[in-house]
Amino acid sequence: MSLDPAYLEYARRYRGMDHDLYPWSKQSERAPIVWPAGKGVAVALFVNLEWFPITPSDTPFRAPGRRTVDSVQPER
Repeated sequence: MSLDPAYLEYARRYRGMDHDLYPWSKQSERAPIVWPAGKGVAVALFVNLEWFPITPSDTPFRAPGRRTVDSVQPER
């Protein structure tokens, strides 16, 4: 089973972001960052929350390496 080429075609496929929330620009073309009070370092803490289905659907194709009932380790 192969993936239909039309699956990767969509109207907003171009260089940059695929939304209009903010304009896209190359980092090398942006103005330097100036921190408040002339400080040299800023710290930002981020918590990354992700969710992955244990048994994803097989559409449009079966994900490589996906878990199946046979690959689940039995409890000991």
